[in-house]
Amino acid sequence: MGWSIVLLRYFNPAGAHSSGEIGEDSQGTPKNLVPLVAQVAIGRRERLHVHGNDYDTPDGTYFLSIYTAQTYNMNGGTGGASVLEVIAAFQEASGVRVPYDVLERRPGDVAKMVASSKLARDELGWKADKSLLRMCEDVWRWQKKNPTGYARTGSQNSTRS
Repeated sequence: MGWSIVLLRYFNPAGAHSSGEIGEDSQGTPKNLVPLVAQVAIGRRERLHVHGNDYDTPDGTYFLSIYTAQTYNMNGGTGGASVLEVIAAFQEASGVRVPYDVLERRPGDVAKMVASSKLARDELGWKADKSLLRMCEDVWRWQKKNPTGYARTGSQNSTRS
């Protein structure tokens, strides 16, 4: 019998449970956008650095949508959002201004990369069902409950990255 292997490629996953009890507690500097935005909004970081504002950036996939997609072993892209669109959505969701500086593009950054969920939609009728604004609202709810992260608040519901 041969092997059956499935690879999943997450495109900048982000999000938190709507209860605010489960979320991402990045150790050190987060490697994805939304935790950085949340940390600036809550005051853990002074400013966000946007590396270029003249091209689209990789899309964000709401993390609860990923768990649904994993059940089907397929990737679930949401169509894409620029860094500035994510910042604007987070500001709307939180009611907090997120200060940022626009810097030069970084060498090697890809102009645009967006996951396609066409196969999952066509074969299974699945689609990501959370909006960017909803994802930001859920992340902000978690961040307010855990302003310095789980390890410093004693909570046990950690999704560390």
